[in-house]
Parts: sequence; C-alpha cells; structure tokens
Amino acid sequence: GSCSVKFKTIDGSAKAGKKYKYTEGVVEFAPGEHSRRFEVEIINDNAFDTTIEFKVELRGCQSCILEAGFKLCRVMVLDDDMFPSNDFEKEIKSGDDAALHAVGFRLLFAFMAFTYSHVPTIALKSWLMILLAQLGNAYYLATIYLRVYMVDYVLKINDESTLDALWIPGDRPKTALLLGAAWILPNFILTGSDYFEMTVLEMGFNIRKHLRVNLFRKYLNYTEEARQEVPIQDLKTSIMEDIPDVVANGYLILFEFARIIGKIACVAYFMLTKHPRSAVPLFVYPTIMLIWLSCRYNQRMKLLAAQGNGESETQGWLIHADSAHRLITD
Repeated sequence: GSCSVKFKTIDGSAKAGKKYKYTEGVVEFAPGEHSRRFEVEIINDNAFDTTIEFKVELRGCQSCILEAGFKLCRVMVLDDDMFPSNDFEKEIKSGDDAALHAVGFRLLFAFMAFTYSHVPTIALKSWLMILLAQLGNAYYLATIYLRVYMVDYVLKINDESTLDALWIPGDRPKTALLLGAAWILPNFILTGSDYFEMTVLEMGFNIRKHLRVNLFRKYLNYTEEARQEVPIQDLKTSIMEDIPDVVANGYLILFEFARIIGKIACVAYFMLTKHPRSAVPLFVYPTIMLIWLSCRYNQRMKLLAAQGNGESETQGWLIHADSAHRLITD
C-alpha cells in the first residue's frame, strides 16, 4: 500500500534564511514506489563562507517504519566565493604576491567590510566603540579649555577684571573647587566606559574565533590532493599567527585610528580658533607622513612575505625532522 513521511530542515552552521530556505513537507510513496525527491533551495550570494551544513529530519511515518540511522540527513553547502571578496578573485587565484600587493589597500578594506558585516555582533559593537572613543576625546578637548580658563581667569589673582568671569563671581577658591570637580568627576565615567569596552565590547576573540573556525572547517573539507598542496605548518601559522595579526592590525586598529583622529580634530579645532595660521603644519605634516608610508609600502610587504615564507619553511623542516625521527625510532 501507500505510505508517507514528513520532513523538515534543521539549522546547523548554515542558517535558514541566509544560506538556504527553510523547507518542510510530506513525501508520499505510491504502492511499489521506492524513491521520491524533494528540493531545498540554496541561497546563492557573494558572501564568503566555508563549507557549512544543515540537516534534514524525517519523522511522522505513516504505514512504514524508519530506522533510527536514517532519521537525519547531513547536507553540506559548498561555497564558491573568495575571501574576503569576489572582487579579487583574479588576484587571489593567480597566487602572485605582486598582484596582491598592488591591491593591498582595497583588499584590506574588503576584509574590514567582511568582518563588519559577517561576524556576529561586530557591527553594533564597532559603532559603540567609535562613539565611546569620541567620549574620551570630548573630555580631552574639555581639559584644554579648563586649563586655559584656569590660567586666564582663576589664577590671575591680581587682575580684578577676571572676578566677574569666574564660575562663582568674586569667589576664586570656590571656582577652583568647581574646576577641580569638573576635571576629576568625568574620569569615573571614562573608567566605566573603559571597563564596558573591555568586557562587553571585546571583539578580538569573536573575530579570531570566526576566522579560525572557518579556516579549519575549510581545511577539513579539502580533498587529499588539495591537502598535499597546503602543508600543515602553513595551516598552523595561519591559525596561530596570521589570524591574530590581521585581526589586530586589520580591523581592531580602526578604533585606535578613530581615537587618534578624533584627538587630532580636537587639537586642530582649538588651534584654529586661537591661531588660524597653525592650519599650515596641521595639513602639511600628515601629508608628508602619508607620502612616506606609501613609498615604503611595497618594500615592507616584500619583507613581510619573505619573513612569513622563512618561518613556514623552518616549521616545515622541524615537522619533517620530528616525523623522520619517529620513523627511525620505531
């Protein structure tokens, strides 16, 4: 006679709505029919992911028996996109370091965009980090004006014309106390902000974990031929050294830049309001620094590549020597 079984998809590392469409239904078998087909739609996008998976569960059998080992089916989704962006597919597949160096800054920005949009919780945390960094810069600008106010008004004890400009007119000691409070009390807020950044907004661990998990998952799904082309020491170096380095200097450094640029903007605002002619060095010095860094970029990339290759070869020889020693002793 006829029989039927229900099915539905279950999330794994692949999430419904992002990499595939949730599907459920009933498969009906006519008398004598031994196989039926149903489809689960895979969502094709341009976002890099390693080999991820979801499951299909069979349940609710009618007029048939389903063995325990056949109730779950593992479905693997093989991603064909480039990390961090398909825009650099040609350069990445070429394996030419010079081609990658030529698009170095664009590649870095693509990695930043990938981290911002694909690593969970990073987008919101990034904006909060930038806002909190400017909170410290606002306090820094305030302290500049507090110093100026203290020198120009509070400490001019022989200038009677400054009495009316005091926060408490005519009373220097109380104004000095208020000035001290205005200097000290915001530090409690800034300390709380720093604690919040270190505990709640910590991003390095999540980004490193995301990249390491994806890289290792990618390696596990390599064919034997592909694994022969990727020495194990290269995988170790990438996981233990390259990923922490690219996270620290490729994404987290953005927030230090935001802090520094905000502080420079505060100083520039103060200097330009007091001495407009100081605008010349404010623009000349950063321009000279950028020109110098751009001239050194290619040479630095070559040196870093040579260093990485040397470390990989050294580790490879050590692993080979260890394996050979074990064979001999056995």
